[in-house]
Amino acid sequence: MLIAPDGKIDNAGKSIIGSDTGLDELTTATFKMYPNPSSTVTLVDAGNTSASEMSIRILDMTGKVVSEKVYGMTAPGTKLPIVTSLMDSGVYIVELNSDGTLMTKQLIVE
Repeated sequence: MLIAPDGKIDNAGKSIIGSDTGLDELTTATFKMYPNPSSTVTLVDAGNTSASEMSIRILDMTGKVVSEKVYGMTAPGTKLPIVTSLMDSGVYIVELNSDGTLMTKQLIVE
């Protein structure tokens, strides 16, 4: 049930509830990770065209942090390695933080 500004009940099915949702602030940033699946080493390519502060965090499917590394300032085009040969087989979440932008992808370790 909706109440119109004049106090009447309005159930006509058409309502405007404000358009300021903040969705314009969402980012569509992404990164490449290959090979995936992997059994030895996976490379993370943020696609950065300028020097960027980078860090990687790897989580298992329960949300437990398996590995975390802060790379600091990296040169454009730098590819960051993840050594998967030391990891148990399974599915992981890779979080890449590039200059404060957090991006995630799924990694399969064989």
